[in-house]
Parts: sequence; structure tokens; C-alpha cells
Amino acid sequence: MVPRRYHWRVGSGGQTPTDRRRHRGLRRMSTPPHDPDQTTPPPHDSEFEDVTVRTLEAQGATGPVKMAHPPGLALLFITEMWERFSYYGMRALLTLFMVAEIAGTGHGGVGGGLGFDRAQAGEVYGWYTSLVYLTPVFGGMIADKIIGTHRSMVTGGVFIMLGHIALAVMEIFRDPTGASVPMGQQAAFYSGLVLIIIGTGFFKPCVSVMVGQLYGENDPRRDSGFTIFYMGINLGAFFSAIVCGALASWFGWWAGFGAAAVGMFFGLVVYLIGRPKLLKGIGLPPADRGPAAPVVARILGLMALLGAVVAGYVFAKQHGFGALYLGISGVAAIAGVVWFVSMQEKHERGPTAALFIIAFFVVFFWYAFEQAGSSMNVFAQQRADRAWPWGHKDADGVIESGDLGSVWHGMGTTFAEIKAASGGAPVGHGSAASGGDSDTEAQEAPNPFNVGAGVIALTTRGGTSFTVEVTPQTTVDEFARMLAERSGGVISLRANEDDTGVVLEDSSSGDGLLVTDQRGRAARDLRILSASEFPAAWFQSVNALFILLFAPVFAWLWVRLAKRKMEPSTPVKMSYGLMLLGLGFVFMVLGAKFSDGGNFIPPGSTETQDGAVQLARVSAMYLVFAYLLHTWGELCLSPIGLSLTTKLAPKKWVSFMMGIWFLAPAIAQLIGGYTFAYIEPIEKGEAFEPIIGGQADFFLIFVITSVGAGVVMLLLSPVLKRLIGGRG
Repeated sequence: MVPRRYHWRVGSGGQTPTDRRRHRGLRRMSTPPHDPDQTTPPPHDSEFEDVTVRTLEAQGATGPVKMAHPPGLALLFITEMWERFSYYGMRALLTLFMVAEIAGTGHGGVGGGLGFDRAQAGEVYGWYTSLVYLTPVFGGMIADKIIGTHRSMVTGGVFIMLGHIALAVMEIFRDPTGASVPMGQQAAFYSGLVLIIIGTGFFKPCVSVMVGQLYGENDPRRDSGFTIFYMGINLGAFFSAIVCGALASWFGWWAGFGAAAVGMFFGLVVYLIGRPKLLKGIGLPPADRGPAAPVVARILGLMALLGAVVAGYVFAKQHGFGALYLGISGVAAIAGVVWFVSMQEKHERGPTAALFIIAFFVVFFWYAFEQAGSSMNVFAQQRADRAWPWGHKDADGVIESGDLGSVWHGMGTTFAEIKAASGGAPVGHGSAASGGDSDTEAQEAPNPFNVGAGVIALTTRGGTSFTVEVTPQTTVDEFARMLAERSGGVISLRANEDDTGVVLEDSSSGDGLLVTDQRGRAARDLRILSASEFPAAWFQSVNALFILLFAPVFAWLWVRLAKRKMEPSTPVKMSYGLMLLGLGFVFMVLGAKFSDGGNFIPPGSTETQDGAVQLARVSAMYLVFAYLLHTWGELCLSPIGLSLTTKLAPKKWVSFMMGIWFLAPAIAQLIGGYTFAYIEPIEKGEAFEPIIGGQADFFLIFVITSVGAGVVMLLLSPVLKRLIGGRG
């Protein structure tokens, strides 16, 4: 019997010799010449945009689809899609879970978390994402020299799955009273992160290398194969936040983390079933492998060196000379770069110097771009209006709250008690309820979105509308009586069966029940409408969606410009990417300013009797437009990926320069996390003199750093072009 062939069809039917010469650097990215003294760190997700854009550029963004691909590509496509599903699904929840209050169940994204302040959450997030970028360098060494990519990938997948399971089982150790975070829960949390970091180190270097091993050295299908593979990454990233975010909102955080584990499990099962037939001979240990001890010693030495650098900074910071330590380290690093460049052959010095300069600017890009998982994610949760377009309605006429936690002590609970326990300051900032300065109290409240006083408007399913007015001293029972009286008995509010929250029922018939406060927002003090908002984690899918939509557009754009001899050079494209990234944060500055309030009343905010302005939820389009410009910037910057590294790096130092290339985003992730950790001092004007004020100043940092770096890069582009010469 003739074996059945699986065909993946992409491209325009082939490439000319000119096309093949044009993409020679991209081929080096996926399968570099073998050198027993070199290892190949993995390309990260954004690096595949280089292949995607350039392949579409060469073949035509809308060209016919006619090239058959090796059947193993389908298997690796699915495997990587599920692995990225697990990674991005968990990342979409991580910061939100850390900053969520301890009390509650997590339903609707409310409560059930670790209760971290943003400083602690920023530090943990920064270290986690930094190590996720760094460990694949070591994992690649182990795969290349000792165990092969197949065993490394399976080992990594198992570790990743176990890490997500550890995060899911935190629910078992959670304190049901919400009074504290038990040691068991903390141990499960940090163990989960460590397992995922280790697993990513083993897994990430392997899949892309195995894709390259499917093709011969001069196979014209290589670049289009990587294009298909890259689309799998973005499909996984797109669906992950939607699925994991929805499950976490509906059932609790454990369900979202558990879905990430299931995703990795599916990826492993599909891979292990399909590999014997579809990837025979791919991913085996190196035939000429030597003893493992020297490789392990090299890895441990590098890890010890990095650990010593970090420990030195911690020690210096504790003794008051952290800035001096960083300054000395920076000077030492520059001196090392100058020495390294000077020791190269004369024709290698220019490209090597250019690569170090480009890597420096890459730090600025990822420093700002990766705020998506931290500060922008929290903004989406706390400040973005995530109401469904059709309003806060329930067609069934029954809306049940989540668990209100230890604050709930029956229908006699007051609005002020519910508000204070949910993380917000009492209503009436600056009044007798708080006894402090109004504007300061309003802006410093950790979660001041729950309105504990004012007018609440209801529209029944039958179309009857009325309002009731509550104060911080109003009890839930009194509120229920007011609702019943004003609605003629149509609306009833009672404790749920478990007496952990409330149930709002509408006995009339119609399209839907609508409950809002005087800002047009849900009456969130009772959390009775949490299910009417889409999860904040869904915003993490926007970037992947825009990549899928705009990669062909940018490919077409570069083709048109090249035909007119107007295509920008790589350094110029990179500068455009940085500036677009910075312009995206302008929308975040505006959104934060409108949400913060200040000297004017933001649209939709509430002005209390003493003139204080509470934070308002702003349109989700601020985030959408920010992500749109960030994606455009990413697509402009992506062609400086690993292909450029392999072109510019000295031949004897390709692996070392790839390590430097991946050290740049690792550093950027760590700095970005610690910047997020300083968000509260920046908001309060304690970190530096306020410029705009409030959280707008925090996002202004990324406008200045990104646009500033882009302008400097643009000014340096003629110099970089001369340094690169004809190798870029």
C-alpha cells in the first residue's frame, strides 16, 4: 500500500534563484551549519515574523497556494500551537491572579487570588518572564550536545504541564475564609512557576529546530513552512486567552490554569502519537556527541556567573549603592563589548558592532512591549469598560453574585462593609467616611470602582425603569425593600442558598434586566453583574489577532516600496517599530488620565458631594488602539531577528551572539516587571515630580523611552548601514 501523504499548500509555487539568495540568512536561522563547538538558541515567537513577512513578501501576500510540505510540519504546527496555548493562556491570568484579593472565589475575576500589591506582582512577573526567555539558551545547549531535540521537547512539555497543574491545584490549599494565603498555596504557586520555567527551557529550543530539519539546505519550501508554523503560534496565542480567561471567569482561577495544563497535554499526546510516522529520524541525539560533563559544567558556569551578577546587585542595593553597582556594571559591559569587537577580524568588526547596538535597542522595545501581560492587563481589569455591547442585561431575569467572602454576614451587611472588604476605599472620599484629602484618597484607593453610595437605576425586563438612592450605611436588606417597593414587587433581592452572596430576580417578561449606577456602570458593590462583563484576559488575544491580520499587509507594503526603491533599511524599520510602540502608549496615557480624574471630571465619573472624583472606567478602545500600534511596531521590528544575528555575527561566535541576542529581551522583561512594581509611587508622584499626574505618568515613561529610542535609532541608521555593509 502506498503511504498516504499529507499536503500543506502555501506560497506561489516556488522561488527563483534570486529569492533563494535573498532568504539565505533565513535558512541559516532554522538550520545553521553544524559546528560541534556551537549551540543554537531558539527563536522566540516574534522572530518568526521575520520569516512570515519576508516569505509573504517574496511569494506575494495573495499569491496562489500550491506547494506541498512534509507531513511532519502539520504535527509540529499542532504541537507548538498547543504549547503556546498553554503559555499565553497562563500568562493572561498570572498578574490578574496575583493582584486579586484573597477573599472570594475568583468568579468573574473577583477575589480568590494571592492579594499581592502591584509591587510584589511586578517583581514576580518580571523574574518569571525574564527566566522564560533566558532558560531556552541553556536548554538548547543540552538538546544540541546531549539528548537531542525530541527528548528535550518531551521533557519540557511534561514539566510545563506539571507546572500548570500545580497552579490549578492551588485551589485545594486555599483558605475558604479568605483571611490569608496558606503556605501550601504559596508553595504550589511558586513551584508551578519554576516548573514552567524549566519546561520552557527544554521545550522552546526544539520545535523550531525540528521544523528546519524537515527541509534540505536549499529547499525552496523552507520559508513558507516557517510561515505556516508561525501562524500556529499565533492561533494558539489567540485562542488561549479567550478560553483560559473565560473558564477562569466562569469557574474560578483554577479552571483557567487547568485549561493551560490540558492544552499542553493535548500537544504532547498529538506529538507522541504522530512522531513515529511523521518525524522518523528527526530530533535524535547528535551522532558525534561527546561526554555530558563538559556541557553541564559550561551551563552551570554560565548560570553561576549570572547568579553572581544578580546577587551582587541585591547586596549593593541593600547597602545603599545599587545605582553605583549598575553604573560600574554598565561601564564594564561597554568595555567588554569594545574589547570583543576589537578582537575580531577587520571585516567582522563593523557588523559585530552593529549587532551589539541593535541588541541594545531591542531592550527598549521589549521593555515596553511586554507591559501587555502586567500593567496593561491590570488596566484592563480595573479601569477598562468591559461591558458587552448590548448592556448589563440578563435575559433570564436572574442574576447571582459570586461569593462575597468573609465580609458577608447576611442581609444586614452594609454597602460600606462590602466596599471596604472588596479592596476599595469607603465612599465619600474626603468626607466623614474616610476623613482624608479627597483627591489623594480617590487616586490612592487600591480598587475604587465599587460605588457604595449614590443613585442606582434599574430597568426591568418588562421595560419599567426606576431609581433608588443608597448610602454607605444602607444595608442589603434595606436595599432589597427599596427595590421591591419601587418595582411593585417585580424585583426581589435575597441571599443565595449558601448565604454567601445575593440573587436578584425579575419576575416580569421581556428582553433583559438592566442594573446600572449613576455612572452607567453596574452596581458592583453587590457584584451581582460580574458575569455581564467579558474577562480582562481576553485583551491578551488582541495582539495575536492583529498579527494574523496585518502580517500579509506589511509584506505587501514592503514589496510595493521595494519595487519603487523606497523600502526602508532594517535599522530604519526598527526605528519605526519603536516609535509606533511609543505612540501606542499615548492611548494608554489618555485612558489612564480619563480614568484617574484630577482637575476635571472624566466622562462617566461620579462627583461626590464634597467634590471628590472617583475613578471612572474608560472605553476598551484605548487598549485596542494601543495593541494595534504595538502590533504594527512589532511587524516593523521583526526583520531584525535571528536571521540578522546569523548574518552579522562573526562565524566563530554565532552561538555567543545568539545568547547575547536573547539576553536582551530577558533583561527587558526583568526591568519591565520592576517598573510595574513602581507603579504606585509613580501614580502618587513620589518617584518623580508629576508631569501629567496619576497613572498617566506611568505609561508616559514608555512613550518617552520608546519614541526617544526610535528617534535615536533613526539618527544612527546611516552609521549602522555603513557598519553592516552588504551583510544586512
